[in-house]
Order: sequence, then C-alpha cells, then structure tokens
Amino acid sequence: NVGPMPPAVTLSGLRMSVAVSIIGVPSLNGAKITIYGMTQKQMNQFSRAGINPYTLRNDVVTVNAGEIDPTTGKATNMSFVYGGILHYAYQDFQPAPDTAFNIECKTGMFYNILSAQPNSYPPTGNAGTDVATIMKSLAKQMGYDFEPNGVKAQLPNPYLWGTLRQQMQSVADAANIYAFIENDKTLVIVDKQSSRTGLVPVVSIS
Repeated sequence: NVGPMPPAVTLSGLRMSVAVSIIGVPSLNGAKITIYGMTQKQMNQFSRAGINPYTLRNDVVTVNAGEIDPTTGKATNMSFVYGGILHYAYQDFQPAPDTAFNIECKTGMFYNILSAQPNSYPPTGNAGTDVATIMKSLAKQMGYDFEPNGVKAQLPNPYLWGTLRQQMQSVADAANIYAFIENDKTLVIVDKQSSRTGLVPVVSIS
C-alpha cells in the first residue's frame, strides 16, 4: 500500500548527525540521521514508528552539507551527500529538553516494495534487446535518471515480473553486470570488467 505523502520540509541551521552506509549491490544503501531542534508538528508529520510496515510513503530524504560563512552566518558550498526513502522515523524524548528526531533511510526502498506490472521486451530482428534499453525503461518507470556507462549486453526475449527494483536486479543478474540506485536519483549500470565514466575527483594532500 502507498500512504499519503506530507508536504516537503526543508531544515537548515539545525544540529544533526548523519551516518551513511554504502553497502554495495544488491543491498540497499542507507543512512541514520539524528536531528535536534525540529518542532513537535514537524516530528509528528514524519514519524513512522509503529505504523503498518506494509504501507510505505515515498518520503524522499536528501542531505546536503557545506560550511558556514563567518560573515553572513549562512551555509555555503553545499554539496549533495545522500538521498533515500524514509523507512523508520521516531521521536526521542529521553534526553529532554534536548529532544531529537531519529530517521533511518534506505535508497531505492519505495520501488523495492511497490507492486508493478510485468515488462516484456521482444527482440529486434535476430538480435536480442539491449540491456541499456531495458534498464532505461525501468528507470523511467521509477522516475530516475539513467547512467548506462557503455554497457553493450543483450538479452533474448526478457520477461520481467516483481517490483521494479526486482526487475532491475533480474536484468543485472542475467546480463552479469552491476546495477544500483544512487541516492534515489539515478539508476546506474556498469560492466563488471569496467568502471563508471565521468570525472574522477582530485584529492589534494595540502
């Protein structure tokens, strides 16, 4: 079941701690977040403890981090750190008055549970169907961007069932490639003998 989603809330200037777990495929990456200073109304709005575990809202949690400009007191140089689906969320009143809101997130959780229609991809001529074409279709159904990284594999007459993430993993297993959801924004596929394309960050020793 899909529950109703509350309005979006942006929190800034609050004390918090974030622990991100990048586990690797096919497991779901996750994060544990503790936020101090939220209002009671905000905490009530997003609390998920004790609620029917088979009902999931597509509550996307994104974390950006940066630094405080000493002259303005405002956050600058903000960078995206993590994105995922709110799995559990509960209020912690034990350290009152320093109360906190605890959140546990899982990347790709929503489409790992939400039921979906089967998908089939008939071959073109004598060839099979490009895995990149299949994965791009699944990414579109999940509302994600797609990063193919030059994957050239093909599959003959694939018929996919289960949730969309299960269908994604079935294609990856059949094609012997890696596939994962990055920060609930992008479906990424990579050959196991290759690597992702794009810029490599340079880390200075100074």
